[in-house]
Amino acid sequence: MMTSDAVDPAALIRYLTDLARLRNRSIIDVAGYDSVLWFSEVPKHRSVRSALVDGQLSNVAAWLVIDRVELPPRPEHSGALAPWLEGAALDRADREPVIRESITVNEEVDSGDGPLLVSVEHTLVDHPDITTAWAEYLERWRRWAAERRELEPVHATYTELFRAAEHLRQVGEQLETVVAVGLLLMTGDRGPVRRHLLTAPAQVTLDAKSGRITIEPAADVPAAITLEQDMVAAAQTPSSQVQGLIRDHLAGLTDPLDLSAVTPALEMWVHGASSEGRFEVEQAPGGSPGAHPVVRLAPALVIRPRSQAAVLDTYNELLDSVTNGGEVPPTFADLTTTGSGELSDAERADNGLDLAGEQWFPLPANSEQAQIVEALRRRRGVIVHGPPGTGKSHTIANLIAHAMASGQRVLVTSHAARALEVLADKLPEDIRSLTVTMLGQGRRGTDDLERSANEILRRRQDPDWKPGEINDRLTGLRNRLEALRAQRSSLLKQLGDARNVETDTIELGYGGYSGTRAELALRLQAEPAVPDWIPTDTPADPPLTQPALDALIEMRRRLTDSDLERGRLALPAVSAVPAVDVVAQAINEFVECADRRDSFADVTESVKAAVAAADPEIIDGLADLIDSFDAAQQAMAQRGAPWLDAVTADLSRGNEAVWKAVLSHSATFLANSESLPQFDRVRVELASGADRLELRALAAALLAYLDDGGTIRRVAALNPKVVKDAEPLFATVRVDGAVPDDPDTCRRFISWCDQSSALEVIEGYWPPGVLYAAQTFAQRRAAIVDAHAALSAAIAAHGARTAATSFVDRHSLDMTVIPATRSGIQRAEDAIDADRFFAQSRERLVSMHDDLASFAERPDANPTCSLLHTAIAACDPAAYSDARSALDAERQLAAAVSDYDTRLAALEAMAPTAVVWLESVETAGALHTFVEDWNRSRAWHWLRDLERSDANAAARSITDIDDQIRGVIRDIGANQAWLAAIGRLTDRDTQHLKAYQTAMKRVGKGGSKFDFKYRQEARAHLSECQGAIPAWIMPAYQVAATMPRVAGLFDLVVIDEASQSGVEELFLFWLGKQVVVVGDKQQISPEGSFVKGDALDLQRRHLDGWSFAGEFGPENSLFDVAEVKYVSGEVWLSEHFRCMPEIIEYSNKLCYADHRLEPVRQFGEDRLPPLRRTYVPSGPALGSGKTNRDEADAIVNQIIECVTGSDYEYPDGTPMTMGVISLFGPEQAKLIQNRLLAELDSATLTDRRIHVGDASDFQGDERDVIFLSMVKTPNGNGTRLSKLGHDRDSRRFNVAASRARDQLWLFHSVTLDDLNPDCPRARLITHMDHPGLEGLIGFEAAVDTDRLTPPFESLFEQRVFMDLVNHGFVVRPQWKVLGYRLDLVVVGADARLAVEVDGDFWHGPDKYADDLARQGDLERVGWRFARIKEWEYYTDKSSALQPVFDALAELNIGPGATRLREPTIVKKVPAPSYEQPAPLDELDGLDEIVDVHESGEFDEASEVDELDAPDPPAPRPADEPVAVTEDVRDEVAAPNGLAAYDPASLDFAPDPNATPTATLAEYLLAVVRVEGPVVAERAYQLINAAAGNKRMGHVIRAAMQQAADHLVTTGRLVSEDPLGDGPLLATLRLPGQPTVDLRHIGPRPFHHVPPREIAAMLQSERQRTDLLGVNLYRRVHHLYGHSRMREGSVPRYEACERLLPDATNEDPS
Repeated sequence: MMTSDAVDPAALIRYLTDLARLRNRSIIDVAGYDSVLWFSEVPKHRSVRSALVDGQLSNVAAWLVIDRVELPPRPEHSGALAPWLEGAALDRADREPVIRESITVNEEVDSGDGPLLVSVEHTLVDHPDITTAWAEYLERWRRWAAERRELEPVHATYTELFRAAEHLRQVGEQLETVVAVGLLLMTGDRGPVRRHLLTAPAQVTLDAKSGRITIEPAADVPAAITLEQDMVAAAQTPSSQVQGLIRDHLAGLTDPLDLSAVTPALEMWVHGASSEGRFEVEQAPGGSPGAHPVVRLAPALVIRPRSQAAVLDTYNELLDSVTNGGEVPPTFADLTTTGSGELSDAERADNGLDLAGEQWFPLPANSEQAQIVEALRRRRGVIVHGPPGTGKSHTIANLIAHAMASGQRVLVTSHAARALEVLADKLPEDIRSLTVTMLGQGRRGTDDLERSANEILRRRQDPDWKPGEINDRLTGLRNRLEALRAQRSSLLKQLGDARNVETDTIELGYGGYSGTRAELALRLQAEPAVPDWIPTDTPADPPLTQPALDALIEMRRRLTDSDLERGRLALPAVSAVPAVDVVAQAINEFVECADRRDSFADVTESVKAAVAAADPEIIDGLADLIDSFDAAQQAMAQRGAPWLDAVTADLSRGNEAVWKAVLSHSATFLANSESLPQFDRVRVELASGADRLELRALAAALLAYLDDGGTIRRVAALNPKVVKDAEPLFATVRVDGAVPDDPDTCRRFISWCDQSSALEVIEGYWPPGVLYAAQTFAQRRAAIVDAHAALSAAIAAHGARTAATSFVDRHSLDMTVIPATRSGIQRAEDAIDADRFFAQSRERLVSMHDDLASFAERPDANPTCSLLHTAIAACDPAAYSDARSALDAERQLAAAVSDYDTRLAALEAMAPTAVVWLESVETAGALHTFVEDWNRSRAWHWLRDLERSDANAAARSITDIDDQIRGVIRDIGANQAWLAAIGRLTDRDTQHLKAYQTAMKRVGKGGSKFDFKYRQEARAHLSECQGAIPAWIMPAYQVAATMPRVAGLFDLVVIDEASQSGVEELFLFWLGKQVVVVGDKQQISPEGSFVKGDALDLQRRHLDGWSFAGEFGPENSLFDVAEVKYVSGEVWLSEHFRCMPEIIEYSNKLCYADHRLEPVRQFGEDRLPPLRRTYVPSGPALGSGKTNRDEADAIVNQIIECVTGSDYEYPDGTPMTMGVISLFGPEQAKLIQNRLLAELDSATLTDRRIHVGDASDFQGDERDVIFLSMVKTPNGNGTRLSKLGHDRDSRRFNVAASRARDQLWLFHSVTLDDLNPDCPRARLITHMDHPGLEGLIGFEAAVDTDRLTPPFESLFEQRVFMDLVNHGFVVRPQWKVLGYRLDLVVVGADARLAVEVDGDFWHGPDKYADDLARQGDLERVGWRFARIKEWEYYTDKSSALQPVFDALAELNIGPGATRLREPTIVKKVPAPSYEQPAPLDELDGLDEIVDVHESGEFDEASEVDELDAPDPPAPRPADEPVAVTEDVRDEVAAPNGLAAYDPASLDFAPDPNATPTATLAEYLLAVVRVEGPVVAERAYQLINAAAGNKRMGHVIRAAMQQAADHLVTTGRLVSEDPLGDGPLLATLRLPGQPTVDLRHIGPRPFHHVPPREIAAMLQSERQRTDLLGVNLYRRVHHLYGHSRMREGSVPRYEACERLLPDATNEDPS
């Protein structure tokens, strides 16, 4: 037969339709359903409210509400009644117990020969006390039984619904919940029919907090009542017309329990189906099927296999589309061909895909997630292999965010809802409103829809929503992203450059030091130590070269002590000793100045004093005034005018203004009359008696006429008036002999008149006789000039006199002393200058003398200095010259000594000890290596001074930048997603969204019975605008039921857990333009064996000849098909985040050898044992071998033990979740579930999320602790069980084992002898004991720090390892993770620290970048790193290790894989005071103390938060009691006379962090010698405080502990920890010290009193006082100085008391 690689899409759709129909098995009897709860059988109780009871739920949109009830415990009876009630059924509330009339007991009697046991019968009548006790107990039992009988039906109903709720939550994809009404009873073609006709979707909701269970309408599927008839043949149903009427009637209804409303529809059906049909209104489910149909109401809650109706409808719609010529989307078409699946350019453009685009991942991502996006940019389909726990939800969350940021719509779906539960919560809050999660069985889908609609509408209608501003914001964010990436690259480059420099070869240039930094450090460590006389700070060249130092030694040999002494005497500086010529000149100047001073002997001292006292400027001003007055007087005298005397007198009388006015007028005239003498050349003749002024006026008028063009006519009568008026002018005036009848003549006449008038006016100002007589203009002006000059001189003289007088008066000058002449003043000033020059010359000479004399007076002055100042005092230049020569000779000696001292000082300044060695002939020779030693010290200094690039801080900065980059990407993605979503929204979408919002507001919180209608309206509007919401998360069955069957409805469809999906869910490919199929072939695939034969028939019918038909079988998964079709687009997820490594290793061995899973989850040593195996010997298995009751009992008992203890809680108190998986069918799971429901309350089941099922029930789920039941028992005939050899068996075991996060239990009743060694069962048992992960075990071998030891890669790594181990830490070398190797890993209680040692190697920037990328990769999955550089380690080990210790402290990692501090802060007991106790009878509140202890409650006000004090140890049983030794008993005889506590006192202690262990051990011995026996922590604290430390960190504690361990190992110290409190609270004593030393508590807090000391005190006081229990503890507590007991004290006393051989805690009071 010919085969083809392609098939018609319509044929494939028909095949998938028929295959889905095969799986849609029709059930004809409700007995075949998983669960049926008849409403008529719901108990009537106040805890139950039913919609069928009037008024109970009339206004609530719920059908049934039931509250959790607890069955009361049976009352206990007294012990005396026990033998009388033996065999009585006390626990059955429906049967009253009966007491026995008599009992027989064995009693001991004395037979004379010894005790003898005999049987004695006792009758009830002989024991009235028993009768009374029985009557009292029976009354209590009856009250209990009555309450129990009332509650048992409620409890049974609640338990059934609780089981149903849990089952639905776990396997909701397989089941559906409906409320059914109209029970049809009839005989059909397939047998008796007993099934309801009408159903409506429902949900069972469990409130985890209150435990309330509610049956209500399903929130996220259409609230419609459906008519179901598939259980009967079509011929047995009503006609299509009647069915149409029924559906029309139901279309208006939403509540199936509105019985009166649905009754007409049921009546129409039963009467339309048969004339003999009968309708009954009974609500009970009674009746049997007969020949004729009977329908009764019989409402019930039904949980049944989910119907495939929606899937069938989907395929029918797709087939209609294809057969009608509709286009087949490429993704679905890929299923029918062998095409490559490559995207075309058109598809890529349509999907908005950019080949070089950004990856918008808001969550940390690995390279595998990036590969998915890269594949999507090229292919329509991508296969993602996602084994268990590999972060599929995390990956899909990133894909959703990326798709929305790229403007795409995305659907995420899965066969099971549980795989999708946490998905939306992983999305950033910014885009969560764009995502709707609809998982069924809850309101989340409705709430998400409402939230999304509200937020989309809010932004759409917000006037502030402006796409332009969003785009601007995006531009800023993209710029920020680019800047951050540049900053990151720069940091990486800086780190690489710094690392490169660290490995470069360096030439220091001295001492021959050359090499890398680490090589230099190692060489320096190997060389001799630097001598003590070489200073530690040697940054520069040595102070002397070796030859210079040798020269210094020679100089010291030549210079005698006397030379050194005289040469070191003080000599004045050369500049301080004046030269000979300078001194000679000073002496000569002094003599000259004295002579000049004597030449002014005529100037009296009073004159000099007066002149000197005055301001020089005033004296100069006075002299100038005198000069002015003298000059004015002289000028006036030169005029010789007699009239000036009168003027001077007049001025003295105060008439200065008059004369100044005359002077002013004259000055003005003279300034304006320069041209006056020229008028002497104009001859003007006037007739006698003529008026000059009138004639001038006539001339002026005539001139104006003439200038205006007028003329003078000869005929007088013809002239104008002005000419006629001028006739007197013509007649009386001649100018230069001419008549003034022309303009020029007129002008000259006018000017002449004006000058004459002006001259006459000015002459009028002068008194008669002042101006001498004159005729001409020139003469007259000259007379005025002379008079003006004389008057000016007179006024100036007067002014000078007045100014001088005023100046003298103003400055109060004594003119009787001050000379009144300038020459007198000048001589006085010269005399003053002569005095000053004399004083200056004397002062200079005296200064020279005094300076030299002062120096000469110094004790260390050279004697020659006194000759100098003596010569100056004698004013003898020659003597001074001789002294100066002597001084120069001394200076030569001083220079030689100074040279010696300079060299010596240089040496002493930097190496003072070397100077001491120089002074001795015996030691000077040791200086021959001085420069060599110096350079060694200098090299050390250079290393220590190098700038240390903090790789740890830089790595943290890169991590911080990565976080910022992720935040910016998240912001960009969110903004782009919202921009795309709002941009995609049409007005029609907006209107329907608004209508949906309005309808949902009426729904409110589900409090109205009209919610059905409002939800229907809301869904109708939502169906019209689903495209407005870009991301949907829902199981496949919800997709089929709610999504439009539109080709390419979504840009991207992501199918999670696709290996669970059958091929009938391939319709999902129709909805996406691209698909991502996530699954795992090694997990459980769909079960299809029950339809395999029929499916083969379907393949032959629809897919005959298609070569790929076999890939679409019923046992194939959607993942199987996709893997074949998209074989070249595969991505493997390999990082495993869920399980402990030991757990997932089983899956690696079983299924993933070729693609190993790399566990990356962080954990410490303080964890549950990951693997626990329990062998349960068992009899034959029950129920055809499908159940194992012994295993079930063992598992239930173990779970009870786990949930009641504290080991199965996280440090913050969160309870660990648990699950039970049957490895052999569901029957064992049901058995265990029933047992757990009976043993555990619903709160525990809910809090622990305890679920029981088989492996398929758990696929896609996880729990903290998983219990596996192997179920199978041995064959019993010695043969092995059949091997589980099918792939599906390995898959089941893989799924089952990989559900456990922290711990996996295996309960089995078979041994390896019963199993084939290759069987998954045998491999699991073997793995539980031998997981084969040796890398998780600590490295125990002794390590030599000088010889490389495997697995270490370098001595440097080895040495760091030993340093950390010596500090008490648990360290593991060469740790493998994610395909990498970590140099060292320090393991703590809860965390681990990776320590990378950067050795002296450099493989280039690319390799270093890879190393940092590896670190970033591991930090992404929770690793914390600390780096140590080799050169820093060898240079300064303490500083190099400090970042490691800091990181360990931050991670709470202590020595010995402990915690440094508790994970949570708890209330702790305050330290007691040290006051002596008050007398016992004076204490208040003793009764209160006892009551508090008995009630378990404490006074909150008395508690304090004490963070540094350790918790008081919890009581724990000792392996055996410890007796108090005899020497102790002697010491505890008199506790009231307790010796005082003698505390150790240390004045000093070295820093424990920098002190050798042996030294620190001596200080520890000193403390224990005084205070022993002493608690270790107290001894450590004393030493730490003496070292000046305020805090004792983990490093110091580790150093102390190492010292203590050293002393214990060497036998010098005894350490014991009787209560198992840990090494910090162990008791230390010297070998010779007593075990116990009873003392007052002293400065010790209570938890620092050794346990055996407390035990001895308890024993002594118990023997002395007969006190027991809390009263005894109270007594001892009082003796220890405390008036009140605090929380934690009682458990401490109880634990200590158990150390005694006769310990008892019973208190008779």
